[in-house]
Amino acid sequence: MDKKEKSLTERRNENGINYRGTIINDVIHLEKAIEVFITRFFCETRHKQELLHFLILGDSRMNTKSKFEVFIALAKSEYKDWLESYVSIRKNDKKPFNIVHDLNYVVEQRNILAHAYMTNAHIFEPDSTSLQNSIRLNTEGDKVVYFNKFLNKNKEIRITDKDVELIKDLLVELADFVISKNIEILKTNSRKDASQ
Repeated sequence: MDKKEKSLTERRNENGINYRGTIINDVIHLEKAIEVFITRFFCETRHKQELLHFLILGDSRMNTKSKFEVFIALAKSEYKDWLESYVSIRKNDKKPFNIVHDLNYVVEQRNILAHAYMTNAHIFEPDSTSLQNSIRLNTEGDKVVYFNKFLNKNKEIRITDKDVELIKDLLVELADFVISKNIEILKTNSRKDASQ
């Protein structure tokens, strides 16, 4: 039985899912770790943590960037040494990236992947090469996927496999960093409860 060749749209969708899906999922994982940090910061009982989560931090009440900003403000006020111990895996020749830079970067990349349109040349020039126009190789031979943002004009954004791997690794590092503090806070709160 011959396998039916996938259409251009099906192949474009597969590439879009590969780039978008993992990163958006990993941002959600990081966001939930930050929500736990915030709820444990303000509330020691599980019931109050759940109330804070459901009534204030819920998905439609506060956006990701705002949660990250609250997290940074709280961490700076109570856990400054821990916050400053963060080491970014991103390289910068001038000044090392800190956690604020990395959180802003992942929100920006997430927004590009969540909202930008994967280039499809037939919108502007009808032809059968739309998939080839959205996925190309750069001079180093890396696959590059092109996304377009439309705000008063068309802005093309290039994302390589290396970019995606860096973003995924960065999200894992950030989540692990926050989760380690969440565990520490939980243990501290448990010791307080046991001593009372």
